[in-house]
Amino acid sequence: MDLLGTNGSPVAEWNQTTQPNQDTQALTSGISIELIAKITKRTGRNIWFNIPHLASNDYVTKLANYFYANVSSNRLIYIEYSN
Repeated sequence: MDLLGTNGSPVAEWNQTTQPNQDTQALTSGISIELIAKITKRTGRNIWFNIPHLASNDYVTKLANYFYANVSSNRLIYIEYSN
């Protein structure tokens, strides 16, 4: 959760997430979704993702669509609402 910055996250909308090309990934919004997908591909591990408590329905939909399109179908993706 600390890597994703879930606890006390200010993120409510998809456009507030950390972008992969930002100078740092050490932001209150956590690391980028794109980096999470890359880590998953490289390690062959499953994902356990905590959705920020302020996340809108649009954020959740876009997150699901991104993972569907960018994470191998043989990986399990666990989604937890906040913490």
